[in-house]
Amino acid sequence: MKQLTSAAAGVVALLLMLSFNLNAVATDTSMLAQRPPQTRRVKKSVRDYSQFLHRTHLKDDQTACDSCHKFPTVNWKAVRPGDAAFPDVAEFPEHGACLNCHRQQFFARQRPAPAICSNCHVNVTPRDTARFLFPSLGDVTDCGKSKKNHVAEFKIEFPHDKHEDQECVVCHKTEAPEEGAKINPRSHGVCFSCHNVESELAPAPSACHACHKLQTMSLDTVSTTRGSGWVRSHLSRRLRELQLMALIAG
Repeated sequence: MKQLTSAAAGVVALLLMLSFNLNAVATDTSMLAQRPPQTRRVKKSVRDYSQFLHRTHLKDDQTACDSCHKFPTVNWKAVRPGDAAFPDVAEFPEHGACLNCHRQQFFARQRPAPAICSNCHVNVTPRDTARFLFPSLGDVTDCGKSKKNHVAEFKIEFPHDKHEDQECVVCHKTEAPEEGAKINPRSHGVCFSCHNVESELAPAPSACHACHKLQTMSLDTVSTTRGSGWVRSHLSRRLRELQLMALIAG
């Protein structure tokens, strides 16, 4: 009789343990069902401030051209001698334009100088403030400034139908007259001879966006500064970087 009683007690204890475990499992399952799904955190990319992109400023930040570029720049009489000078955007923006948004990058503890400085400055040292030649000055060759290799982000949207009263050679100068080879304008010189403050002929010289349009970045359509000497492999690598940055920013 005692053996049966002990066996019954063991069975009851076992049933109680099983019941407890089943309740615990049900509780855990219920808690898991109520718990919101965890989202995987995507590591935020670090922007390379040594590589300036108009695309991020125009499309992402919605920055207007004249927020940075002022027409005309104070040096327009100095970059071209004598009668060749005309009011133009002939220099990189002043520090004040950059500091409006990039104060943190300007005062970053980077040596020998903050990375953002290399967009405009040649040697990036406090003792040498020399800047690169501004990219739009394609006709200036003897100014003593270094030229920086860069990938052009803009295409020029030129309405030929509105200029049918002009001869082609007005804009497309012949580089080799005996061969009839015509080249595209290298600067604003031809454009601003008609579109200037005095004539008030639209678009005004300060309306950058009227002609400069952001182009789709591809190896076939993008162009580099004349005489840059970049080989195709370097250009391809830079384009991949730009496309990746645009993808991340977008």
